Formats: sequence, C-alpha cells, structure tokens
Amino acid sequence: MGQIALEGMRFYSHQGFYEEERAIGGKYVVDIFFDVDFNEASDTDELSGTINYEEVYELVKEVMLTNAKLIEHLGKKILDQMKRKYPQVTAIELKISKVSPLFSGEVDRVSISMKG
Repeated sequence: MGQIALEGMRFYSHQGFYEEERAIGGKYVVDIFFDVDFNEASDTDELSGTINYEEVYELVKEVMLTNAKLIEHLGKKILDQMKRKYPQVTAIELKISKVSPLFSGEVDRVSISMKG
C-alpha cells in the first residue's frame, strides 16, 4: 500500500452561499490524499499500475469550477467521483480551503476536511 498526495491545488472559482461571493469569486486551495496499492507500479515501472495524478487534478479542477453554494457539497462531489473512477482507492482524505472568505472578520482561510 502507498499514498498519493496532491497538495496545494489552487483554483479561482465562483462559489459561495451569498450572491456577492458567487459574483466576485474567490481563491480555493485543495489537498487530496488517497491510498492505493503500489505493487504493480513498483514492480513494472508502468503508469498503468497506479493512478495518474494528472487525471486526479483534472477531476478536482472540473468539480471546483462548477457552481455551488457550499464547499462541503464540492467535497462530496470530489469524493464520489474519485470512488467511481478509481475503485482501487481504499481511502481518501480531502481538504478544501476558501482563502480570505468574505465576511466581517479577519480570517486567512476557512477549510473543511472529509474522508471517504
């Protein structure tokens, strides 16, 4: 077993519960960690024996660029799509951070974490 991590994926997207957030848009950072068996890849040195992390990035990007009110909703969509596309993944941990959220307080980022 092993773990693949894509950390610090950055997106500018129009998410948010409030209309103003969706109109202005904001910066998001996504980290995803997933467990997969590396035996075939380590034995054969072939990409077919593991998961192509470029494809994972594209999956996350596609979800992050869709419209949603809540980052929790986006997180569930990412987890569901990862499980559907990569049944060989045994565990997934995901973190989505909204950088400089729009509200009357000084906060660097708001984050949610999910496991699947």
